[in-house]
Amino acid sequence: MTTTAELESRERFENGIVPDWTAEDEFALRERIKKPVESDPISKAIADYTRWTFENPIEWVRMVLGVELWDMQAEILLALRDHDKVAARSSNATGKSFLSAVVVPWYLSATMPGYAIITSASWASLSKTFWPTLHKVLARALCREIADAGELKQMEWFLGPMWGAFSVSTNSPENFGGFRTEHGVLVIVDEASSLDTKIMEAIDGLCAAQGSKIFLIGNPLRPSGPFYQAFKSRIWKRLHISAFDSPNVKTGQNIIPGLASRKWIEERKVEWGEGTPAYEARVLGNFPEQAEDSLISLYAAEEAVDRPGAVNDEALRWILGVDVARLGNDRSVIQPLRGLWADPPIVHRKQDTMRTVHDVVEAIDHYLPAIVRIDDVGLGGGVVDRLQEIQAERQNEAHWQYHSLRIVGENVGNVSNIPNKFINRRAEGWWSVRMWIEAGGRLPNVDLAAELASIRYWPTSNGKMQIEPKDRMKVRVGHSPDLGDALMLGTIPDRVADTERLVVVDAHDYAPAGSLPDMDFYNQ
Repeated sequence: MTTTAELESRERFENGIVPDWTAEDEFALRERIKKPVESDPISKAIADYTRWTFENPIEWVRMVLGVELWDMQAEILLALRDHDKVAARSSNATGKSFLSAVVVPWYLSATMPGYAIITSASWASLSKTFWPTLHKVLARALCREIADAGELKQMEWFLGPMWGAFSVSTNSPENFGGFRTEHGVLVIVDEASSLDTKIMEAIDGLCAAQGSKIFLIGNPLRPSGPFYQAFKSRIWKRLHISAFDSPNVKTGQNIIPGLASRKWIEERKVEWGEGTPAYEARVLGNFPEQAEDSLISLYAAEEAVDRPGAVNDEALRWILGVDVARLGNDRSVIQPLRGLWADPPIVHRKQDTMRTVHDVVEAIDHYLPAIVRIDDVGLGGGVVDRLQEIQAERQNEAHWQYHSLRIVGENVGNVSNIPNKFINRRAEGWWSVRMWIEAGGRLPNVDLAAELASIRYWPTSNGKMQIEPKDRMKVRVGHSPDLGDALMLGTIPDRVADTERLVVVDAHDYAPAGSLPDMDFYNQ
């Protein structure tokens, strides 16, 4: 569905509505463009300028915008000059939005008139990243004529009739109709991994005219879809940027603030682990292999981060999932969860269990949860015991009373509620995380998403689902899945009585009231 802002933007561009621009101005411009350049000095000067701008993008960017591109950015800009279809897969922190913000004024100066359409699966990414970056690039331009040209609004740059830049959403192929110009159209697709086939077909149709260009750029999050297919096709100019290409990484100095650094790469190795899908996509800029034994794809996990439209339903009660570590490199994590909403986890390293108890007590006082579920295998058992003692001591406080708060010690090695499908409660709990994501669960950050994408599973000899043991995963990726385990403890359904295990088929039958979405975890 086209938004009101998009309809207004389209109307402005199609009707040529702009202050101080008259119908006579438009007629004069169109007549001037139609004349042979030899008979009109002004048209010849415009043609010479646009030709030089198009043929010399690096020099134009330097002289007009005052921008010095680093080598990979310059290579992409030259590719856009020489090719109609360009796809660039990139790591994090390589200046993707900045490059797109430089491409737009170059293209509009090289094609007068013409359109530059910038789109993304995330409207927030456009409104909070691309457009503010374009505003900054224009404000800092050496040539004041380009900075002051036309009318620059929050998400629209109007330069004249059928000439300017704007954004449309990717929620419907029809949004890309009706924007053709005689010089073609530039379409920039940010976060291109989210692009679906129908939208790509609509963009291809829009860019059928000579002079049109399509620029796909983003992190390579999934090995499928039009962005992935572009890197299998010879009709696309394909480019790749790794974090190791960053000038900051190559020199070990902060040459360009905001780009990837050696420190950032080392931190990602620790947090995500080399070889994990998140490290491959966001550090190396490679499409991650979607292994058959991956429980949750990187794309599905990344889509859940700050999911647009997610609602923190205040009618529901919070659940706290608690994964306990002690003095090693593992983390103690408290994960607040309410319905399909996960708040940022509370994370601590290298602290004793009594400090963890203190942190959980603070979280209880803040969130007023219905359930606190703690992995009580090993160190967690002591945390459960002490919290239950505190609960007995604080019965005069409403949110600590037994009918209001349940403190549950969860042994994930125990028998599953569905023992013919899951080898133990841990497998059952991780399957509930997958179903929670598919139901529209919202994750608070990419670190948690990266960890979910690293979980592997496989069937046992008798067909039951088994999750990769924590110690084995720790060897493979370099750390324990503490963030994910805390989320798992928040989504896992309550245990049922032994006599009910083989007849319960719907998690909603025994999940805490109001704590989980209305979905069937096990009939998937």
